[in-house]
Amino acid sequence: MGKDYIYESPDGGKTVYKRELGSGERTLIKESAKSTYLIEYRNIDGSTDSVEIDTDDIAWTLDQYSRNRSIAEYTLVKKI
Repeated sequence: MGKDYIYESPDGGKTVYKRELGSGERTLIKESAKSTYLIEYRNIDGSTDSVEIDTDDIAWTLDQYSRNRSIAEYTLVKKI
């Protein structure tokens, strides 16, 4: 009979670990693939700004980034 493993993912499947049943030591199976993006945007007051962000989910990141900012529109979202 082979070993029994438990597979765990702390981030909904983007990163996956396995560990032998009864063990606390885990092994990385799949790692999240993040990309760097250059994001330029125009604020409601007309000013512009830019930021570089590492993420594996650009749509979610843009939504979260704009939560506490007065962004009128994103003028550039480019993977770098």
